[in-house]
Amino acid sequence: MDEYGQVTVGPAAENFLMSRFIGQSIRAVHRIIDHRIETEIGHRLGLDHGEVRILNLGDELVITDTALPDALEAALR
Repeated sequence: MDEYGQVTVGPAAENFLMSRFIGQSIRAVHRIIDHRIETEIGHRLGLDHGEVRILNLGDELVITDTALPDALEAALR
């Protein structure tokens, strides 16, 4: 995140996406590049039982295990 971004870490709610990955090992890490601007915008983590993407999209922290909008998915390939 840019110099004005902020992330606060604290106890996770039970329904928080990352809660189901607690205790799992990270098996792979892949950089996510936005090819429209040739910039790294996040990482895709392969875990024991699934994967998650952590991205900086317009200074917003995005954590997802689902597909992104089609236009953005195409730019990341």
